[in-house]
Amino acid sequence: MNEPIAAEPRPPGSMQLAHREDFRLGRALVRPSLRTVEGPLATLTAEPRVMQVLMALADVGGAVLSRADLLEVCWAGRIVGDDAVNRVIGELRRIARETGAGFVVETIPRIGFRLVGEIENIPVQPAVEASPGDVEARPGLDRRTWLAGGLTVLAAAGGSTWWMAKGSGNRSAAQQIAEGRRILRELWPDQDERGVEVLREAVKIEPGNARAWGLLAMAWRNVAEGAPPDRVSAAVTGCEEAARRALALDANEGNALAALATLRPYLGDWEAAEDRMRRVLEVAPDNPNVLLHLVTLLQSVGHARASWDLNERAIAKEPLSPPHQFRKALKYWIFGDIAQADLTIDRAMQLWPKYPAIWSARLYIFAFTGRTQAALTLLKDRSLRPAMFTSQLEERWQVALTALEAPTAGNLAQVRRALADEARPGFAVQAVMFLSALGDLDAAFAVAQGFLLRKGPLVGSIWPAQNQMISPDDRWRRTMNLFTPATMAMRADPRFIPLCEGIGLTRYWQARGAGPDAFLMPDQKLSSMPSPSSRGSPAVASPERTENL
Repeated sequence: MNEPIAAEPRPPGSMQLAHREDFRLGRALVRPSLRTVEGPLATLTAEPRVMQVLMALADVGGAVLSRADLLEVCWAGRIVGDDAVNRVIGELRRIARETGAGFVVETIPRIGFRLVGEIENIPVQPAVEASPGDVEARPGLDRRTWLAGGLTVLAAAGGSTWWMAKGSGNRSAAQQIAEGRRILRELWPDQDERGVEVLREAVKIEPGNARAWGLLAMAWRNVAEGAPPDRVSAAVTGCEEAARRALALDANEGNALAALATLRPYLGDWEAAEDRMRRVLEVAPDNPNVLLHLVTLLQSVGHARASWDLNERAIAKEPLSPPHQFRKALKYWIFGDIAQADLTIDRAMQLWPKYPAIWSARLYIFAFTGRTQAALTLLKDRSLRPAMFTSQLEERWQVALTALEAPTAGNLAQVRRALADEARPGFAVQAVMFLSALGDLDAAFAVAQGFLLRKGPLVGSIWPAQNQMISPDDRWRRTMNLFTPATMAMRADPRFIPLCEGIGLTRYWQARGAGPDAFLMPDQKLSSMPSPSSRGSPAVASPERTENL
């Protein structure tokens, strides 16, 4: 077995914090000299030993450090018990969790520990001119650590960080682009307009930068998707204008092409939308923005295995993107591998504890795998609840979970009142899943027809309610929920195919010559067409277990 990679050799116990540079780790600013971790949820002060351990792990850039390595660097080689190391690791994990820092300390059984979290090495313009040798001369920050570990040097006067600075006076286009990329990668629901703001600064600094314009087009596209009605047109115009500028500079700029390809809703336009996205991949095969949306489209048409493959491809490109990780967990659930679904979503919650879609995915997996008590416990834990989760939504989830736990006539009647009568975007998706899982198919189809076809008594606005928790299923009437274990009973019902005909899915399947995956619809009425599963799969292997569906 190979020995774990340790930091550059140092005298025992030489981990000094006073002269260590501040750096950015995950979503947090780490300030070793002050012993603080400043995250989006809180700023906490770490004990000296805890900060030393964090620095030791950061210095090796994701490599594994054994207990012996940590003792040598942080305890000056003194012999201490395992409890001392365990306590420090536990405290470090608490700080990461409570600050929302976006990193975790992973235990490698029988080997040691490693730091898992995004560390961006972003060039910073110094506040004062420095000689080329200044960086290497700084104590505690050798060139290997600065480059391989990716510590971000802070250069703004007064200790302000580049990512909190106002305006572009001390920021380069590269810094603005890096911040914009982070926002697009993470897709926090409340950060879309911030992405536009950051990338508009980038194109002001470098108007000839095609990539900056392309990323700005994608940022405007995201604003358009979630904006209220009176702001959508302006966002669409912003997207088109930024894309035009990008493509004038570089006709193959992948982000601009991705923004234009995904700008239009694709309910009922499945084939043309997929063609647009695949044409982008011909030019930019690894563009994460178009991969993200093609993953959604393929799940929406029941091609779960193809969706899995593309999501794995996206993960290989951006392993620490929250959307890719919660989708991977849901895919495991769809394929019936509940153990892997749990592991994947639990790891994601350690990194992004209040990310709305990750929290929702954890709730879904608990709710629809026979663990309603675990779902209720999570629902009641306000420390983890996303900010946009309202008391009204909590009441509805409470009613639905209670009915799943005890499907009595009274509880089912209460579910119908709470879910069907109030089904709107933002909860219609969940209502369909709960009503189907409870066997109330009349109510489930009534909600689905009102939501997707604008038919029947339950027609509602397509716009999410104010302050409503957003999840990716809720925007522009998407259909991923129709192809999950929760809606298995609906897929077996004769009303399912007419529903699919109404939203263009059967036309898509006929045009593609492939219906939904066979394991999703084993008794499908589309027997003349092969399922995607029977036509072979792309290079990335998909899960095969379906026994729990």
